[in-house]
Amino acid sequence: LFERDLTPHPQYAAFYKWLQFEYRASAVLHFGMHGTVEWLPGAPLGNTGISWSDTLLGNLPNVYVYACNNPSESIIAKRRGYGTIISHNVPPYGRAGLYKQLATLRELLAEYRESPESNDGLRPTIVENLELAGLQED
Repeated sequence: LFERDLTPHPQYAAFYKWLQFEYRASAVLHFGMHGTVEWLPGAPLGNTGISWSDTLLGNLPNVYVYACNNPSESIIAKRRGYGTIISHNVPPYGRAGLYKQLATLRELLAEYRESPESNDGLRPTIVENLELAGLQED
């Protein structure tokens, strides 16, 4: 997708044409940080009418739901992919920590690793906690 001298593979191009002419989509919606159509070969500062993003999107409206903390890439999506940008704030987050069983298992494993020979008696308890946490197959 980022190679300037190569064209998009036929399946990629066919998908955009299928959206337009077979499925008859009213618009293309992109969710996430960025799509790929705006990164295809073409003029880096805008489209020329023969840029790949022009060729593939045609007259389809291109709507991006973009996190407002990444304005530089949303500008590229707007400029190169004719994106209509719908911004949203990134929700606050914090460390979730481990569930009780996993926290216990982590402590048991840490203790076992300190001295596997002398802590061999922890093995049955470790296996039991693995099973309680549903990790026995992993």
